[in-house]
Amino acid sequence: MKHWNALRHSTLGLCLALFAGHPALADDTEIFVGQSLDSGLANVLFLIDTSGSMGAKVNWDPVYDPNITYDGNCPADRIYYFSDTNPRGNCGSEDAERYTDAGSFVCQAAMAGLNTDGKHTDRYAMFRTNNDVSKRDWQNLKRHKPTRLVECEDDNGIHGDGTSDIYVYPAEEEYATYGSEPNGPKVLDWSNRSTWTAVTGNYMNFYYSVGTQG
Repeated sequence: MKHWNALRHSTLGLCLALFAGHPALADDTEIFVGQSLDSGLANVLFLIDTSGSMGAKVNWDPVYDPNITYDGNCPADRIYYFSDTNPRGNCGSEDAERYTDAGSFVCQAAMAGLNTDGKHTDRYAMFRTNNDVSKRDWQNLKRHKPTRLVECEDDNGIHGDGTSDIYVYPAEEEYATYGSEPNGPKVLDWSNRSTWTAVTGNYMNFYYSVGTQG
């Protein structure tokens, strides 16, 4: 019995010594190779993408910034008009011959869009002045008429040309560009006017330099 107890104690002591002398080690690579590796080096995990997505091209369009003066041929103090939502031709081309000086553009409703996005879409009309009263009228936008007054439908009854809070309805009144009555006999019928996109000269320079057409 004494010999059995001595043998049992010796075996137990040997087991404890073995476990105490070999601490448990864990390595990240055990996840993949199923064994503990103690190299003493930092663990590095490489991931290889073979899906092909990393090689795909990412398309992006530059965004217009009104605080930047873009280089180009278009004067910044001009407003250009196009039948599409974007310019159809750069300055100097036949498609860009409808424009007015910024001082002749009285569409107050368009200013927010022009000052942020560089463009505004609306129905526009141009006023033809003449000493002959019978020839004074609101027309569709004409080419090469930079000083003629340009108004928009969104301003109807709100703003006018900025000189009066009463005369705010585009009309063909005698010696007057605007009338005070919304249903007056000479008030402009906006349903007969075309829709245009007004574009600043600075936006034109952006569009044909760094924009989608650059």
